[in-house]
Amino acid sequence: MAALGEALLGAGLGALALALRLHAPVPEIEPGPVTLTLLKAPLARGAGCQVEVYVHGKRGGAALLQAPESSCGWLPGQRALGRIGLGPLRPATNPGQSSSRRRWQRRGIQRLARVQQGLLFPIGPPPRGPAALLERARRALGRSVDPLGAESRSGGLLRALVSGDRARLTPETRAAFQRSGTAHLLAVSGLHVGWIFVLTKACVGLVMRRAWSLALLRRARAISFAAGVAAACAYAALSGLGVPALRAATMAAAGTLALLGGRPAAAWNVLALAALVVLAWDPGSLFEPSFALSFSAVAGILVWGGGGRLASLLHATLAAGLATAPLIAAIDAPLPRLAPVANLLAVPLFGAIVLPLGLLSACLGVLSTTAAAGLGPVARGAAELGIRLVEALGSTSLLEGSARPVRRALGIAAAGFALRLSFRRQWYAALGAGALAAGALLLPSLEGERGAAGSSASLLFLDVGHGDAVLVRSGSRAWLVDAGPRFGRFDAGRSIVRPALRAEGIRELEVLLLSHADRDHIGGARAVLESVPVRELWATRATWESAALGPIRRVAARRGIPVRLVAAEERATLGPLRLSVLWPPRAFSSRSSNHGSLVLRIEGPHGCALLPGDVPSHVERELARKLAPCQLLKLAHHGSESSTDALWLRTLRPWVAIASAGRRPRSPLPHTRVRARLQAESVTLYETRRFGAVRVRFTRVGLVVDPFLRVPWSDEPR
Repeated sequence: MAALGEALLGAGLGALALALRLHAPVPEIEPGPVTLTLLKAPLARGAGCQVEVYVHGKRGGAALLQAPESSCGWLPGQRALGRIGLGPLRPATNPGQSSSRRRWQRRGIQRLARVQQGLLFPIGPPPRGPAALLERARRALGRSVDPLGAESRSGGLLRALVSGDRARLTPETRAAFQRSGTAHLLAVSGLHVGWIFVLTKACVGLVMRRAWSLALLRRARAISFAAGVAAACAYAALSGLGVPALRAATMAAAGTLALLGGRPAAAWNVLALAALVVLAWDPGSLFEPSFALSFSAVAGILVWGGGGRLASLLHATLAAGLATAPLIAAIDAPLPRLAPVANLLAVPLFGAIVLPLGLLSACLGVLSTTAAAGLGPVARGAAELGIRLVEALGSTSLLEGSARPVRRALGIAAAGFALRLSFRRQWYAALGAGALAAGALLLPSLEGERGAAGSSASLLFLDVGHGDAVLVRSGSRAWLVDAGPRFGRFDAGRSIVRPALRAEGIRELEVLLLSHADRDHIGGARAVLESVPVRELWATRATWESAALGPIRRVAARRGIPVRLVAAEERATLGPLRLSVLWPPRAFSSRSSNHGSLVLRIEGPHGCALLPGDVPSHVERELARKLAPCQLLKLAHHGSESSTDALWLRTLRPWVAIASAGRRPRSPLPHTRVRARLQAESVTLYETRRFGAVRVRFTRVGLVVDPFLRVPWSDEPR
């Protein structure tokens, strides 16, 4: 009952704080410069950074500032003066995509701010508050293990483990940890805090037991526990005080106080207390995956029970893995087959060797560069060994190809707990878990395939920013034309295309077609190929042989995906749809990948759509001589001035045009001249940036356009 009361108290406090944040004041400003105060440290994003600020305007309030690179080194509490524009936060714009707007609103952020005319500069003295001092220490530790100008993947890993800064992790390193099921090692979690607690307690206890003073000997146990808690809390604060770290530090402190006070430490009470503290500190975390994963892992370990000292790691690994499996499936992450083995090998290596060496090297590096010169290479060598270990232990996902991955993961988890509970002779609990496993794995689905009603055919133009990704489907059969861009930490294939396929109920792709080798079209293809079964991959010979497709070729070869080199006059069918490749000819050759872009025509019983990739105007004019009218046109090259000329529009006579283009303040797309041409021909324009994903249905009465956002979105500053 005490645990229930603490949990309810935490939920009540969290709900109250969350309600206050959701109703936080919306900032308003008047024309001219405005004063800002940084609430948190900036986070690197692309060529600039993202920072939470308080706007001292006509009406004060918090906003999310997209700041230039020059401000990425500022500290929390820094005051600045600048000219900014305030606009609404961007909502979710694709099927299956989580709403970043709601996430920021839960943190009290109500507006998006952009710097205008490059006018933003610091004012006042450097901040000296606790948050600024902590951020200075965090950056100093990060630089000592991963110095600027000497970047390496092992240094980036040590920086992530020591300071919680994962900005320097390479995409390949992130992917390797995800494929091995050890991605939790990259984020400072309860595992890391627990290791710091245990190692500090053991070291201090060893020293205290050798003390000459009888008083110290009597208090050795209490002092070692207190030192462990202090080290754990300091490390959690230094790493950014994320949900898992705060939960682990709270549990360590509560358990230590109970033991030193001579009272039994009830594990479930301690877990409930940790939930209270976390929700009081950050009520919005209740809706974050990290909260659910962290607390479900600990709850799973408590339900599972332990074994002997040697078997405790195995039990904890299995329990945490099974307890979090349904949640992992729900967030569209892989569930590697060899994850238990990988964790059994990687957790001791990282917890007992890599993490302590990294922290020791970082602390010595802050105190003396000479003192750390000998230990730094050792720490980086251990980190490199850890990376190679997780690379070698990568495996395919248990959820791959499943139409209902959450149900499969739930069934696997319930079956594992049923076996464990029966071994512990908890028969009623084992029976309930077994029934849940049977229902999840064996019973047929009560709901039909989502989105596959009848034999309806449609096109879905996904909002992937500045790039292309079009889902062509008929019932449960589907093609994907391009997969969006990949740059920096953003991968459209992973963050947009995969969730959309899942939301649409697509369990496999018949064809992944790559129009040409530009990165804004093929960047997300690797993530799609690694996570979704693909029967065949289509591309022109020039595209397939280009250097940019090297990673895609390797993934296709590893997974045994057949490749079809296509050219003009290639044809296929997808239910009632007829797909025809119009360009390039078989013998075509050009130095420009845009000139050799695939042009695809899709015809249904009562409508037609044309996807011209990035072909320029002279290719459009050549095709226009032999093309029949088509009701829907995707603008070539995202609506650039070099495409979509007047002859092309007069020949095709489209009713609707789709522009898939991102935010480009200096040269916005579609180009003004293209917009004028469309207006002159009375063509209705839908932009994915304003309307989100645009679905076009082939119906008996013709094409029906259904945008994801009913009300067009705009980030024009106000």
